[in-house]
Amino acid sequence: MVGNIDLSLPLDTLIHHLTLVCESLLDIYAPVKTRTVLLRKPQIWFNQDIAHLKRLSRKYKKIWKQSPTDRNWDRYRFVHQSYQYAIHHEKCKNLSQKVLALKDNPKALYDLIDNLIGTVKDNPLPECASDQQLADRFSKFFFDKIAAIRDNLDSFATFTPPSEKCETKLSAFKEVTMEQVC
Repeated sequence: MVGNIDLSLPLDTLIHHLTLVCESLLDIYAPVKTRTVLLRKPQIWFNQDIAHLKRLSRKYKKIWKQSPTDRNWDRYRFVHQSYQYAIHHEKCKNLSQKVLALKDNPKALYDLIDNLIGTVKDNPLPECASDQQLADRFSKFFFDKIAAIRDNLDSFATFTPPSEKCETKLSAFKEVTMEQVC
């Protein structure tokens, strides 16, 4: 017997006991932490050269933070500006290619621009379970409106145009001055 563990127990029992003790110690001193990882769609313009410049930029930033000298700052700034320029250049090149590819299709070009500026197209139709239900609701609304208009027309008096005819004929015009008009 070692400590309070009986060594005469079967090996599986001892291993299970050791596992429980290790798990309880880990739960106390190194608890499991939940991390949220954002999965983003890879961008076409983000290539290996840009990834390399990004790594270098982070590396030189870390070096500059550990040892903040003018030389380290200049190296970090140069690499970071190169990284920013490379991103800008690749985005412009990619966007130019997309626009040129869509030059003969104005609708697709407008959709691309709407997507770039973040315009969200809202559905103007009301919420419905199915298209058939939406059509039925519209039809009922339309027929109810027509029936209401017809019912309201019954309460109005019938219009009869006046029977007198105007026999005046215009045969001559008289000139007027600006003072008379104003």
